[in-house]
Order: sequence, then structure tokens, then C-alpha cells
Amino acid sequence: MGVLSVAKDFQNLVKNISSFSDGQASVCYYTDDMSLIKVLIGPTGGLYKDGEFIFSIKPDLLRPDQAPDVRCLTQIYHPNIDTIEDDGDLCLNLFEEWQSHFSLQDVVQGLLFLLYNPNLEDALCPIFSPDMTMEEFTTNVKRSLNGEAIEGYHFPKNQTKPRPEADRTDTDCNGSTEYSKEVSFESGKFGNNYKQIAKSVMSSAEPQMTKNIANVNMFEDGLTLSTAKIIAEP
Repeated sequence: MGVLSVAKDFQNLVKNISSFSDGQASVCYYTDDMSLIKVLIGPTGGLYKDGEFIFSIKPDLLRPDQAPDVRCLTQIYHPNIDTIEDDGDLCLNLFEEWQSHFSLQDVVQGLLFLLYNPNLEDALCPIFSPDMTMEEFTTNVKRSLNGEAIEGYHFPKNQTKPRPEADRTDTDCNGSTEYSKEVSFESGKFGNNYKQIAKSVMSSAEPQMTKNIANVNMFEDGLTLSTAKIIAEP
């Protein structure tokens, strides 16, 4: 992918990620040149239901026929993701069969597939034995999400609970808990001063969020209205 095609692909990802993932994925970080993108995935079903997993995506800006470098940044008990002896390497056919017309949406859908369809017969992570049963695996996944140790390796607790919208918190790309809220405002009113957008829009609705604004992302310009996701530390 060239820089321009990556930018367009990224815009499409931001615009469509919630709809094509059924609300299970979101972009939580990106660099200005799109050389690093982080996606948070929270499966609503399957063995990893209610867990939250952050993946880094590094598109190859110079070689469009090369798959992006994708890593799991959250420690996970998964046969096809190695956060034990490797830095989050994962095994997914999509990357081995990568073609230049594949997109970031394909990457996120592939990651969702991996979380919903772990393959015990092609384990990458070294703590999985060839004779492990699905029953044993299912039990171990639950234990890992509850923060227990498996085969001598401790997995941090990773279970989220749905909350009312007014009290909703999100986990950021560094694993900390933050308040977030999507807002709309008049296009062009604040230029590109995103912090000023946050302070002006949130001062009356959520005054406690204006004190510790950490970031404003998922920003999208419209003809008359624009939207932004305001992130604030608790």
C-alpha cells in the first residue's frame, strides 16, 4: 500500500469498523502517517466473550503485496497467538495469502475470526500440547480471563461488564480505564484544535471530563456537523 492508499483505507476502516464488526471493534490509536494503528476488539460471543484485546497493525507503506505486521498487545491464552515466548505473533492464513487488494477491514475481520475460531490443531503458542481436548481448552480460557495462571504463566484478569451509557468506561490502548463520550458540534467552528473542541463541547454536559482530557479521536468532518470521541482520564 502507498501512503495515500493507506490513508483512504484507514478512513474507510474508521467509518465502517463499528458496523462490520457489530460493535465489537474500534480504532483506539493511530499515528499521523498511519504507520501504526491499534484496534481494540471485545468479542460479544465465543470463548473470549467480554474480554478486550488490543492489536497493533503496521501497514507496509512501500510494498503493497506484503501483509501488514500484526501483533497482539494484550496477554492472551490462545493457541494461534503467542504472547508467551513471542511479542504477540499470530498465525492466520490471511497474512500468508495476502494480496494487494486486501484492506484493513480484512485484517480486523480476520482477527475477529481468530478470536471466535481458535485452532488447537495448528498451535503457535508453546504452552499448548497436541493432545489437549476442547473441554480442557475451554476451561483454561475461562481461567485465563479470570486472571489465573495456566502452565505457570499468569494472565491478567480480562473481563469487562456492560455499564449504563452515562457511566460507560473504555479501556485505552495502554490498558488503563478512561471515560469516553461521542459528541457532535458545528463543522469548522474550532478548526483542528481538538482539545478546544473537547473543552468547549464538554464543559456544560460533562464538566468532570474537561479536567483530564487525554485525547480526541475518531474525528470526522461533515458538511454541517462533525463528530468526535472525547477521551478523558478518570
